[in-house]
Amino acid sequence: MKQNRLQIRFCFSLKTSFAFLVLFASFQSSAQMDIDSLRLAYDYADVMGERISTQILIGEYYDDIHEYDRAIIEFHRAIEMIPNDQSSLRATTVEKLGNSYKSNEEISKAKEAFQAANDLYQLINSSAELIGRNYSLIGRCYYDEADYDSAMVYYLKAEEVYETSEVTNRPRGILYHFIGSVFKRQDDYDKACEYYQKEIDYGIKYEYKDVEAEGRYLSSICLESDSARLKNNLACMKMYEDLNMERLVGLMAQNAAENYLALGYPDSALVLQKQSLEVRRRQNEVSHLAGILSGLSKTYIQLGDYKKAEEHLEEAEQIALETGIKKYIRLEEIYGIYYDMSMNKNDYKSAIQYLKLEYSYKDSAMNTSHKDAIAEMEVRYDSEKQAAQMALLQKDKDIIEKEKLLSDEAAEAQSFYTVLLLIGGIILLIAGVFVYFKYRESQKQKSLISNQKTKMQLQKEQVEAKNKDITDSMIYASTIQKAIITSENYINRLFSDFFVFYEPRDIVSGDFYWAYETNTGQKLIAVGDCTGHGVPGAMMSMLGNSFLNEIIIEGGETQPNIILEKLRSQVKKALPASESRDGMDMSICLIDKGKLKFAGANLPIYLIKGENFEEIKGNKQPVGYTPTEEIPFTQTDHELSKGDVIYLFSDGYADQFGGTKGKKYKYKTLREKLVQISKLPLSEQKKIIIDEFHQWKGDLEQLDDVCLLGIKI
Repeated sequence: MKQNRLQIRFCFSLKTSFAFLVLFASFQSSAQMDIDSLRLAYDYADVMGERISTQILIGEYYDDIHEYDRAIIEFHRAIEMIPNDQSSLRATTVEKLGNSYKSNEEISKAKEAFQAANDLYQLINSSAELIGRNYSLIGRCYYDEADYDSAMVYYLKAEEVYETSEVTNRPRGILYHFIGSVFKRQDDYDKACEYYQKEIDYGIKYEYKDVEAEGRYLSSICLESDSARLKNNLACMKMYEDLNMERLVGLMAQNAAENYLALGYPDSALVLQKQSLEVRRRQNEVSHLAGILSGLSKTYIQLGDYKKAEEHLEEAEQIALETGIKKYIRLEEIYGIYYDMSMNKNDYKSAIQYLKLEYSYKDSAMNTSHKDAIAEMEVRYDSEKQAAQMALLQKDKDIIEKEKLLSDEAAEAQSFYTVLLLIGGIILLIAGVFVYFKYRESQKQKSLISNQKTKMQLQKEQVEAKNKDITDSMIYASTIQKAIITSENYINRLFSDFFVFYEPRDIVSGDFYWAYETNTGQKLIAVGDCTGHGVPGAMMSMLGNSFLNEIIIEGGETQPNIILEKLRSQVKKALPASESRDGMDMSICLIDKGKLKFAGANLPIYLIKGENFEEIKGNKQPVGYTPTEEIPFTQTDHELSKGDVIYLFSDGYADQFGGTKGKKYKYKTLREKLVQISKLPLSEQKKIIIDEFHQWKGDLEQLDDVCLLGIKI
C-alpha cells in the first residue's frame, strides 16, 4: 500500500503523529508489513474518521492482492462504521464493495451494491462522473449475466449523463468499449466497430493512451485477415508495454498467438503463449490460467508434442474442477481438446470417452441451471402459500372472537331479537364459511394452473436450450466428420468422371465413403453404412474410416475380402460383446488394370456395361458381431471396359418413403433410374439423382442417412 494514500486520508493529532510516521515508513518493506502497519494505524487512531479511513484502506489492500472474500468483509465493516450523515463516503465505499463482489464473480451482489451506490450519489446530487460511472458498472453486471438488453439500457443512461454534463473522463471512453461489445454479442459487427472507433478517437483526442490501445485491440474484429489482426494486436501489445500495463500485455500476447496459429505459425504462437502464461501466474489470475493452458495445449498438439499438450491440459482441468470458474474456460471445452488430441493420436477409444465427457458436461451445466431455477420458484411458491394460509387462519380467529362477543351479549339480553340476530349471524357464518371454502378452492386451482404453466414454460425453455446445445454439438461433430471422410477432390484425381450424393439425416451421418490409390496404381473405393444415424452412427463411421486407413494404407492390404475380415476383427475388438448389435455394412471394390474385385457385407453394387445391367451381391452378414455363425467373406472378379459405370450405395436412398402414396422408393426403382441415366455424364446424373430423391421425399421426414457414389471407368 503506498505511503501517500494514508497521508492523504488521515489528519492525525499531535499526540499520535510520530507513531503514525513510524508506521508509514514500514509500508515499503513487504506486503505483510503493509497489512500489519494498517492494523496498527487503526489501533492508534484517535478519532472515528481516522479509523473509518484506515478500515477502507484495509479493504483496498485485500482487493489489490486479489483476496476478494476478505476485501468484502473489510468493506462491510467500514460501511457499518460510517455515520448516516456521511452519504458521500458511504456511497464510494459501497461502490468499492461492488467492485470486490464483481472481481469475486458474485455478479448479482455486485449489481445490488452498484445500484445502492448510485442511489446515494443521486440523492446527494453527486457529480455526473460518479453517476455515469455507476450506471456503466451496473450495465457491466448485466452484460456478465448475458442480459444484453438490460446492459444496453444502463450503458445508454451512462452515455446520456456524460453527454449532458460534457464529461471527458477516462470511464466515458471505456463506455464506448462496453456498448460496442453488446453489439458484438448480438452479431451486429458494423455497430460494434463504430463504437470501437469512437473509443479510439476519444483516447486520441483526450490523450488517454490506454483507452486508445483498448479500442485498437477490440477493433481487431473489424479487420478481414488474420495477418492484419496480428499486426494490430502486436501494435497494441507495444502500447501496453510502454504504459507498463503487464496484465494487458499478457492479453495481447494471447490474442497475437491465436493469430499466429490461424496463419500456420505454431512456433511463434508458442513463444507468445508462454509469455502470456508467465504474466497470468505473476498476476495470480487463476480465472484466466485454465484458458491460457488449454490454448497452449492446442499449440503443442499442432506441433505434435502430445506429452506437453497433456501436461497443460491436466493443469487446466484441475483448475477448472477446483475453482468452478466457467467464464473463461469450461470443462466441456477441455474435454473437447482431449478428444481432438486422441483423434490425432488415432486413440479412438479414448476419443469416444472424451466425447462422452464433453457432451455430459454440456448437459450437466444446462440441467443444473434449470434445476436451480425450478427449485427457487418452488421455494417462492411454498412461502407465498404459507403466508396466505396464515392470513386465512388469522381471519378465522377474528371471526370467532366477534361471534363470542355477540354470544355473550345475547345471553345477557335474553331477548327475542337477540336470538334472531344470533340465528342470522349463524346463517351468515355458514354462508361465509361456504364462500370462504369456495374461494380457497378456486385460489388453489388458480395457483395450481399458474404453477403448471410456469413449469411447462420452464420445461419448454429447457427443451429448446437442450436442442440448441445438441444441434451445436452435432454441427461441430459434422465438421470433424467431413475432415476425416475422403475428399471429393481426392476422388477426382482417381476417377475423372464420378459423383457422390451424401445426405446425412441428422447433420452427422452413419454412412461414409472411402477411397485410396496405392503406389502401384491400384484403386480402392468403399461405401459403409454403420448401425444407427446421428452421433452414434457418426462415431461408428469414424472408427470404420480409421480402421480402413490402418488396414490398407498402413498395413498394405488390397484384397477386398481380406480387408473385410480384418475390419470385422478390428470392430469386434473396439466394441464389447454387450454392444453386439453395433457394426456396419460395406461394399468395397479394387480396380486394377481393367479388372474389378468386389466383396460386400450386406451391401451389393451395380455394374452397367453398355446396355447390360448387373447386380453384384456380397455376403449376407455385417462387419461386426453376427447372431449366426460367421463365414469368411468371399470375393468376385469382373472384367471392366472403358465407359463402364459402377454404383456403390447404402440402403438410405431405396428405403426412403415418399411419392403420392407415401411408400418406399425401393431398389427396383433405383435400378431402373440408374440404367435410364447411365449414359449421361456423371455430373448430370448427380443432379438427376438429387432432384429425384427430394421430389420423392416431398414433405416427409428423411428416414435414414443416404450415400450413393458413381464412377465411370
